[in-house]
Amino acid sequence: MTSEPYLVRIGENVTISGNVTFVTHDNSISKISSQYVNLFGYISIGDNCFLGQNSTIMYGCTLANNIIVASGSVVCNSFGEENIIIGGNPARKIGTWDELKCKGNQSMKRKEALSAAKSKEDWKFIKRKEK
Repeated sequence: MTSEPYLVRIGENVTISGNVTFVTHDNSISKISSQYVNLFGYISIGDNCFLGQNSTIMYGCTLANNIIVASGSVVCNSFGEENIIIGGNPARKIGTWDELKCKGNQSMKRKEALSAAKSKEDWKFIKRKEK
């Protein structure tokens, strides 16, 4: 997590996947100027967010409510828009909740159908387009 947990605010109903890192300070400024030892900053995660595996949230960043952070992303800027998906290094907006819901309705089984699918073994796998 972080060595300064008091600098991190996490809202309600937030999912934090494995190996998510909260970076609340940075010592690199000491290499540039002997006047400073560390840079510090708060991290604020809104309500109903999902932080994907191996993502990194940098100091000074705020995420609004209802944001999905894609796995492996490095969040080094704040995002004030709600109902979005961000990803990449550095993270940027890559989609919306409505787009993901539409995609999910087209290609994934609903929760209710999962138990039936397990017994029938008629899973539908998603094939990604080659680039």
